[in-house]
Amino acid sequence: MKTKLLTSLLSLSFAISASAAWKSINELGGTIIDVGNNTHANSNILQLSDGAISTGGSAKWYSIEPIKDADDYFADGGSPITIIFDLGSDMDISAIAVWGYHNNGSAANTNFLKDFSLSFATNDDGTDDFQTSISHTESFSTADLGYNSQQDFKFTDDADNDLTVTARYIQMTITDNWGGNIVGSVEIQFDVEEVNVIPEPSALTLLGLGGLGLVLRRRRA
Repeated sequence: MKTKLLTSLLSLSFAISASAAWKSINELGGTIIDVGNNTHANSNILQLSDGAISTGGSAKWYSIEPIKDADDYFADGGSPITIIFDLGSDMDISAIAVWGYHNNGSAANTNFLKDFSLSFATNDDGTDDFQTSISHTESFSTADLGYNSQQDFKFTDDADNDLTVTARYIQMTITDNWGGNIVGSVEIQFDVEEVNVIPEPSALTLLGLGGLGLVLRRRRA
């Protein structure tokens, strides 16, 4: 009887479902491991990963000016900015969300990143081999919707179908902003697919009966 019960329990069927959710880098246990150039400060870049959407200078990331008293970061000689996000392990990701930069609480959004591209690398690739095992890249342009506004961008293939990329590292290259003297954003998150293992209803019933059987056997003993 005991052997049959264990065999039945081991043969339970489970349903595997996947759901996607916006996750900050901190929630994923990852980090921002490298900033290419023109960053305001190493600690400042971490504002992109903390999951906090708020106003104030300490709650946003922004670059330095390319020259003193610059009017337009890129027009005044600023070079593209590269940021590498480490998710902590290979994960299935299908979209990116960025939050508009706020100019110290004003409605102006000129410093918000505008044009950016993404390339990917797996855990095995490391951060020196982007576009090696994953040749796919993405390019996006934000809209000027005002500070702290969330904008989502889905990954797509060449036929414009939704796409999921399995990667650990995402390299973002920012090539334009909305005309301000620096480049910035409040937060960046990724749509990460999570796998949930759920017992089928019949499996739950069998588990309950199995547990009851074990209790009765112990009482008789």
